[in-house]
Amino acid sequence: MAIISICGISRIGTALVLMTAAACTTITAGPELSRLRGAEPVGSEFSQALAQEYLNLANFEADEMIDWRDAQRFTRKGLIAVRGEPVGPENPDDWRLPQEHRLTLLIARSQIDVAFESGAREILPKVAATAQASLDCWIEQQEENWQDDHIAACRQGFETAVLKLDQAITEHRAKQAAREIVLPDPVVITFAFNSYLLNGVAIAQMGVAARIQESENYSIVVTGHADRAGSDEFNWNLSLDRAEATLGVLIAHGINRARILIVAAGETNPVVDTDDGVREPLNRRVVLEFQPAVRNLAAVQTFFTTLN
Repeated sequence: MAIISICGISRIGTALVLMTAAACTTITAGPELSRLRGAEPVGSEFSQALAQEYLNLANFEADEMIDWRDAQRFTRKGLIAVRGEPVGPENPDDWRLPQEHRLTLLIARSQIDVAFESGAREILPKVAATAQASLDCWIEQQEENWQDDHIAACRQGFETAVLKLDQAITEHRAKQAAREIVLPDPVVITFAFNSYLLNGVAIAQMGVAARIQESENYSIVVTGHADRAGSDEFNWNLSLDRAEATLGVLIAHGINRARILIVAAGETNPVVDTDDGVREPLNRRVVLEFQPAVRNLAAVQTFFTTLN
């Protein structure tokens, strides 16, 4: 059992009361706090971090503030957390708060509720534990309403932690969204030697691509290619002609021009490696790749060239 001797001064609630020497007595911090100090936390990373946070608060209230009521409150919450069981933040409506601070603390409580519902305890468990304990600290100090530096420290701890949680949640959602996007396979269209004319099969393929694009409002990157028969400049221009011919048919199928980017790759990215001057049917192609929708690809249209 933790024991503290107090002589000459005692604290009841928010009031300091002088005591005579004859009234000097021994006050115990309580068996529950002793248990919490010696406990080995179990459960999730959040529960274990929260148990430590409540132990810190209980020690501060017992050892520094001589506030047995709030030391016991935080001790009991720590004992719940140390067992890995759920224990939530304080409700401002359960405290005798100054009216001018009640709304601010109710908003703070709603902030942490939203963060927790969004997975903050799993995404950043230690920071989430700090946010909860700091809110409890802020509420407790605001009820007493006489130590401005303590109030400010608890509030700052809460606001800093919640800001970190909000940023982490946003990043987590973005990563999840990226993982969940399963893009259709590219569509490959081949061409005759030295030609950019599209045959019936190619036009039908683009009809399929248009239906895919319409179903999910994808953007499409159209990349024209050439084989190595011919000069670099000739093949770059030919690959551009192929990409532009494909673009025209896609637009005719109803795809918004703003959703299409065309790229001329020339002979730089062959499917089949060949020596210079060699004709290769598989390299004479256009590749349609589906991408997550971009508002206006046409506005950032860029042609890639290997020419100096």
